[in-house]
Amino acid sequence: MRAILTVFAKEFRENLRERRTLFTALILGPLLGPLLFAGLLALQIQRSAEAGDRPLTLAVAHGERAPNLLQFLAEAGVTVQAVDLQADAARAAVQAHRHDRVLGVSAAFAAHLGAGAPAALQLYSDASDSAAAADTERVRAILGAYAARIGRLRVLARGVDAEILSPVALQDIETGNYISSPVSVCSIGPRCQCG
Repeated sequence: MRAILTVFAKEFRENLRERRTLFTALILGPLLGPLLFAGLLALQIQRSAEAGDRPLTLAVAHGERAPNLLQFLAEAGVTVQAVDLQADAARAAVQAHRHDRVLGVSAAFAAHLGAGAPAALQLYSDASDSAAAADTERVRAILGAYAARIGRLRVLARGVDAEILSPVALQDIETGNYISSPVSVCSIGPRCQCG
């Protein structure tokens, strides 16, 4: 053990004598590391903001089966491109990068929706295409919002208050000094009893 401490002390003294090592350890590491991290974080934030503002195009196969869905997509800012593709052709079109993603509407979509059953949609995408992955997540979120709207309408049609679907009422209260009065936002809506 004593030999290890002797070698460590010798190496430590030599490193202190060498100015380049001292400069790297004391100046570049503590200063350049945080600057590099901050630069990468700013770049990531800028890219994600640009991705959210980019126009979104979605190829939809058999969209005539779901006109309300197409209207909802248009309201969400999605440019719908009608395509006439079956399941195998849609999969091949995405794999060949002719389309970033294809949304297929099943033949029984309207019948299932009208019966109150789950209506099938197929979203063909390529997970290995990192450039299109963010837009595919945006499409999934928009389709999730459409599903939530349909769910609320189904509950209302059965005479049940739609607020039952929101068991937790989260209030975001901003306490920053730059706002003169607290801002409270509730996810339930105007009939909220939480504040």
